[in-house]
Amino acid sequence: LIVRGNVHTKAFVVDRELATREEDFISPYGLTKTQERLSKLGVFTQVQIEPSQSRRFSETRDILVNVQERKSKSIAFGFGVASDDGVRGFLELAHQNLFGMARQVSLRTELRKDFEQSQLDHREILMYRQPYLLGMRLNPGLTAVLNQVQENPTFFLRRYSVLGTIEGKLWEKFFALTG
Repeated sequence: LIVRGNVHTKAFVVDRELATREEDFISPYGLTKTQERLSKLGVFTQVQIEPSQSRRFSETRDILVNVQERKSKSIAFGFGVASDDGVRGFLELAHQNLFGMARQVSLRTELRKDFEQSQLDHREILMYRQPYLLGMRLNPGLTAVLNQVQENPTFFLRRYSVLGTIEGKLWEKFFALTG
């Protein structure tokens, strides 16, 4: 297996997405499945997998995995005005390949000012995701939210919330562990 183009992404991140192992026969299905898994990570703009044209001293061929990494850091912002909702805006900072391990982290701040009720809403959202949990592809995530509302100088409300998520085919994972 020869991996090219992963400048920031660690080699084991690519290796764990292989649908088959190096010793196994590489089928067109296995190559396609591996390409899909690597694309789903969200850290590559391009993934190409193909058998090498060169043969060494044996009948086996190397597999070439050519990837092109996407920019991992981003800044997003926006604002708007509505007659019934007032002025609102947001700023988001994100990193899509934290430590080269396909982990994602983002911080988003949102502001809204309602002119009719003189209400100011302020929300901070911190999100973290990684592709694996306990060696299983479950895409676990953690989101923390701080929401502050100030309706007038005497009333101030602050709410905190934390949300944990797991995505994946849990039934298959459950039966694989218990079966």
